This record gives sequence, C-alpha cells and structure tokens, in this order.
Amino acid sequence: MLVYMAVVRPFKKKYDNFINIFNEAAIVFTFISVIAMNNYTFSVPVIKVWGWILIAPVIFSLIVTWIIVLPGTFKELKESIKKLFSKKGDAEKIELKTSKETANNSKEITSAGHPNSLKNAAS
Repeated sequence: MLVYMAVVRPFKKKYDNFINIFNEAAIVFTFISVIAMNNYTFSVPVIKVWGWILIAPVIFSLIVTWIIVLPGTFKELKESIKKLFSKKGDAEKIELKTSKETANNSKEITSAGHPNSLKNAAS
C-alpha cells in the first residue's frame, strides 16, 4: 500500500498525500518491529524499550497529522461558517423582501375584493 500511495498519489492536495504516505510508513515500521520482537525472547527492560519504540511512531504520526491538518481544517471551517451566515443573511433579506411583497399584494387583493371596496368604487 505504501508503494501505491507513493507512486499514484491518489489525493488532490499534496499534504493529504504526504500525511497518508507518512502514516503508512509508520504502520510498516510498527509491523516490522512487531515481527522482529516476536522472534526473540527479551528481558522486561528490553520489552519496555520496544514498547516505546512501537508507541513513538504512532504518537509522532498523530502530532504531524495534527500540525498539518488542523490549521487547514480550521480555515475551511471558518470559511464554511462565513458562507453559512452570509447565505442565511441573504435568505433573511430575500424572505423579508418576499414577505413585504406578499403583504402588499394581499392588501391590494383584499382591498379590491372587499365588499366595501365595491361600494367605495360605485360612489
């Protein structure tokens, strides 16, 4: 999978490809470390060190992902919120304008169709 990600680069954004390749490399490193650990009998202190060696790439991968992804995510979230409120404001303006036009049209229809309006028009 790592070779596929490195050659094909399936994502549009460069940082998405980088993060994916980096995470795949961390998984490969962890997998190879587990295989290497599995073939030997180690003492407890060595097993603890190997444990930290397995945990370190995962933590490092998370930190790198957060550093790269979070600023872009917050930027996109901020833009989405701005668009939402600008569309909401536009929708409120359109709704207000439409309700005023509807009210004016209904007053015209009511005054034209009201029985008293015929009396006023006849006199």
